[in-house]
Amino acid sequence: MKARVFISRDSGALCVGADEVSRALFKATEKRGLDVEIVRTGSRGMYWLEPTIEVERPEGRVGYGPTKASDIDSLDPQRSYLPGMWNLMRLYTRTLVTYSSKPGHTDELVPDLATDLGTPSDDVSNPDHGRWIPTRCAAPGE
Repeated sequence: MKARVFISRDSGALCVGADEVSRALFKATEKRGLDVEIVRTGSRGMYWLEPTIEVERPEGRVGYGPTKASDIDSLDPQRSYLPGMWNLMRLYTRTLVTYSSKPGHTDELVPDLATDLGTPSDDVSNPDHGRWIPTRCAAPGE
């Protein structure tokens, strides 16, 4: 499945670095061997958010901005720390829990491969005491 990412290309976005963001994203996806189509598109008129990156998801596009080429820090989920990059990484990586991609709820943890948010171990004799333990991980295809 080819992922689709949309980056603004109108004059407002270009003058604040949209081409540089597009090149950085292209280099990062190429280096990692990801099948990503970068679609250059027009702005939605919210120039204070340019350059904007939108990631096509089954529930619709998820966008964030403003971005800079330096925001494309890494497409390695262990190294990336920018919240906006997680929208892109959701196309090719899965985790036990993640942050919600629903607008207005991006600060909420939600299950991904885990079936729920789990519970901390309260058994002090257990070597995992105080560690988060998922109830169950979803089987492939769930």
